[in-house]
Amino acid sequence: GTATAETSRRSAERAALKKCAVEGAKDCTVVMTYSNQCFAWVVPKVVGPGTQSGMAQAPTMEEATALAQKECKDGAGDACKPFYSDCAEPTFERF
Repeated sequence: GTATAETSRRSAERAALKKCAVEGAKDCTVVMTYSNQCFAWVVPKVVGPGTQSGMAQAPTMEEATALAQKECKDGAGDACKPFYSDCAEPTFERF
């Protein structure tokens, strides 16, 4: 599951785990958190031995997607396909 627009890391993790369980998964775990950044998750178009998905966070969606593509390994040697992406709204902190 995923969560966005939460006010804390803890509440985001709880919301994502709850959403994952509601969708029927039994082995939900938090694999990445991000704030004030963009996140991209890409997956192989062709799955097989040696394939893996890629996840990354960066200041822009373009950067996050490019970094995730570098991590992803597709069975056919092609670019991986987008699975999920989102940018967290910037949070202003008063000093």
